Amino acid sequence: MARGARVTSALVIVPLVPFPPVSGSAKRTLRLLEAMERAGATPQLVTADPAGEGGAPALRERGWRVDVVHEPRPSPLARAGQHLRRRPSPYLHSVAQRLRECAPPGFVQAEHTMSSYYERDHPARRWILSTHNVDSAMLRDVASAQSGVIRARTLARADVVLCVSDADAAYFERLGGRAMLVPNGIDDELLDAPAVAPAGDRILFFGQLSYEPNLVGLRRFLAEAWPRVLAQRPQASLRVIGAGAPDRLAAEIDGARNARYAGFAEDLRAELDGAAVVVVPVWQGGGTRLKVLEALATGRPVASTTLGASGIGFRDGEHGLLADAPSELADATVRLLSDASLAARVAADGRRLAGSYRWSRATQPAEELYRAWS
Repeated sequence: MARGARVTSALVIVPLVPFPPVSGSAKRTLRLLEAMERAGATPQLVTADPAGEGGAPALRERGWRVDVVHEPRPSPLARAGQHLRRRPSPYLHSVAQRLRECAPPGFVQAEHTMSSYYERDHPARRWILSTHNVDSAMLRDVASAQSGVIRARTLARADVVLCVSDADAAYFERLGGRAMLVPNGIDDELLDAPAVAPAGDRILFFGQLSYEPNLVGLRRFLAEAWPRVLAQRPQASLRVIGAGAPDRLAAEIDGARNARYAGFAEDLRAELDGAAVVVVPVWQGGGTRLKVLEALATGRPVASTTLGASGIGFRDGEHGLLADAPSELADATVRLLSDASLAARVAADGRRLAGSYRWSRATQPAEELYRAWS
């Protein structure tokens, strides 16, 4: 930004403080905040994240404001009302009050559809609804019962809806929103480091394990696909990394033959470098998967369900292998372990595909919008 340029504030409502960026959702929010800053807008975050003060100092060091408010635990009656209204999260009065106290910003951005509850609590002239992988799938589940309420809550004040995929953009446009495609992206360092083919038969699954589609998909892979992989490649090992695994899931992983749960990985690049194949057993959810892009960026062969690799132009046999039945996903994984030339070819083509998804490029439409409003 040029010296002397006008700087405006951007009020951003976030369910969780996006630092450290341990999930795809947190990383997406953080990259959008960085795009705001490049466009001349200083982010001001408002959140009731109970763990928010842990990540807030790192964001404040950037010159951003982070307001972490305290919300009392809801009563059983309030929680029952939340379920009756089919809200995925409650309306938080502490967040609403803090928004009413904020000075008028250049614009407001609500991260996730749940943050659009607060549209009545700040009279900002411009509103952006920033959606994530989970949002469109959640809305489809709820919309049959409360389509009118969903439409009002998510779109009544939104001048623009940021969407992660063409399918999500089409969905929100059908609801009457002005959609802008801002796909998920990858960090430059994943693409810029050399891709080195590892030795051995290590298979990697990574992702936020508190996210239901990841949890359900991994359990299904363990039960229905992993025994078939071992029957053909007895020396294969499965390494699972990701935060948020319930104790029962961690025990299931460690109880499976040649499988290990390693928890959150500080160095994702090192984990990917050691993987011969990355598996993406995702059978539900929406949006696009950051884990697929990150695996492709490092030159790892990917075996995925069709849904798991959707929304990024991933083609079966060119950028990796697609299979939807667990038995077929197991066979696709074994193919990549067994055929070195196939694995090398799809890894190279997949990396070229990932190159078009650098975060700086993916967030460019949003950055241009922020600049116009700053």
